[in-house]
Amino acid sequence: MGGSTSQPVAAGEQEAVFSLSAGLQERMAEEFNNEQIAKVFGKQMEKLGERKAETIKASVQQRTELEERLGKFREQNNQVQAQLDQKIEAIEDRFTDMANVVEYDVTRLDKQYLGGKKQNSQIACLAERVNVATCYKDSGNCDSFIEALSQCASESITSN
Repeated sequence: MGGSTSQPVAAGEQEAVFSLSAGLQERMAEEFNNEQIAKVFGKQMEKLGERKAETIKASVQQRTELEERLGKFREQNNQVQAQLDQKIEAIEDRFTDMANVVEYDVTRLDKQYLGGKKQNSQIACLAERVNVATCYKDSGNCDSFIEALSQCASESITSN
């Protein structure tokens, strides 16, 4: 009959039909879902790991930058401190020089006008007392004047 290639199925023969039991179908669907969940979970874990790595990297970078800034600040601070120490030392040297000049002049004037003798009516350490009082009134930083008064008082007590 023409070009038909199909043959009719005989009444006693059946076509092969493949069917799976309901339990097997459920198990296969469950395994497929579990695989999909595992894949999604794995991807999420990778993303979390990447975020964590980025956060750690940023933290390390920030810490490194802060340590560099701290090092620069400390270096600058040490330089400023050294300059201040030099200025303080120079001022102390000038003060000591001036105190020596004043002491020399006082001794010279004492010899010139008083003949090197102290008068009984002279108040002990008067100049030092005046200097301390003036200093307290003006600036309040009077350690050197107090030291001079203390030294004068000690000399006055030991000489009498």
